[in-house]
Amino acid sequence: MAGLFSSLLELLFGKSSGHNDEFSGHGHDDEFSKYKKSDIPTSPTPKKEDVRELVEKVQNSDYIRNLRVGRSWVLPQMVNMCFDESGNFSEEKYYENIRNMSYEKCWKFLTNTYKLLDYLNDIGINDYEERSKWWTKEVAVAMAKNDLELLLKKIRNGQYRRDDCKGGPYVYLPNLRYAYGKKEKSYFIETPPADYKNRLKQTNDTVEDLANAFRQRIEEIEKAEDTTQLCDAICDYDARRCFFAAETGEALPEAFVNAYAGDGAYYAMMTMVKHLNICIQDTWSTRDESLAAIRQKSAEVGLDGRALFHYCGEKFFNKNTGGAFDYHKYRKNHY
Repeated sequence: MAGLFSSLLELLFGKSSGHNDEFSGHGHDDEFSKYKKSDIPTSPTPKKEDVRELVEKVQNSDYIRNLRVGRSWVLPQMVNMCFDESGNFSEEKYYENIRNMSYEKCWKFLTNTYKLLDYLNDIGINDYEERSKWWTKEVAVAMAKNDLELLLKKIRNGQYRRDDCKGGPYVYLPNLRYAYGKKEKSYFIETPPADYKNRLKQTNDTVEDLANAFRQRIEEIEKAEDTTQLCDAICDYDARRCFFAAETGEALPEAFVNAYAGDGAYYAMMTMVKHLNICIQDTWSTRDESLAAIRQKSAEVGLDGRALFHYCGEKFFNKNTGGAFDYHKYRKNHY
């Protein structure tokens, strides 16, 4: 924690120019979601006289709302997901915990991530490319396609209320906000009778019409040419989709799991080296060498997040392969 305070003071008093490398990361997504992009101050660095208040906030909650203080929460999250109470590390446990996560929480994480990336790109954060590496357009497309398929699967399996009293078999979707400009909730399984509109002045949209409307939204995500368009497209899709509160991470596409693992592993390693002074065991003896090795490995694996997570476990967490992270000491010092 002392290292965090000293780095925080360096940031506040301007001992480094531009973006402070000590705090590279994404920021706190849940906190960011409370604010519209226009509400975020253009200068996130606090005034000097606020130092005492900021330090007290860090002591009380380990978080301050400052976009240059990024992802300090990733390491505690990784520790909670990778280790059991006895301090035993397991990759299998990590992926099992992802499968047990709330599906809707993952959707919120996804949309907040793209909102934050859009904002950081606007203000010209120096390491934007590093921050946005894992959250590509392909991940957003995979999540949207997966979400639509999950909806259609539930309709096929009869998991939504069905009825025949409106001129033909239809499904009722009470938690669907919009399809394509309409606020309809009832969709026919098949094309309704030709005289249906004259008899009952209701919608005659079918489930296939609904699916096509969402496919058009997915095409907008695929067509996105920059971060702003991508953010707008995925948020537009999110505003119209159904909510699957009962689903877990088992329903997530592999693209999301891969990005989540790679992003988490990268910033967990960076936090350990920068703030906890943990170097890669038996390989790199200094802070700078360890940081360079992490960046080099990240470049080698490309977008294979699982590979980077395996590297993180092998070099930092797994004591059987020389890991340098002391679980019991970390818990004692930080919890």
